[in-house]
Amino acid sequence: MNIKVVYGKMLVTMSHVFGVDFAKKFDTRLRFHRTLNLKNPTSLADKVTYVELHKQSSLASMWRWYNSQARNV
Repeated sequence: MNIKVVYGKMLVTMSHVFGVDFAKKFDTRLRFHRTLNLKNPTSLADKVTYVELHKQSSLASMWRWYNSQARNV
């Protein structure tokens, strides 16, 4: 088996057992070596990662979300 297939199946199993947010945090920690605050993203990197993981990955939706957050600051 390919390592990517095994890793994907492991993440799917984690998301079923522990929840989707846990699997996303684990994946981010393992691949990017950083923690991820999904409940209250503060840095731009956290906001972009939140958008990529929770919303459509289109650039337009990212800019709409970012602009709405910028108005709230």
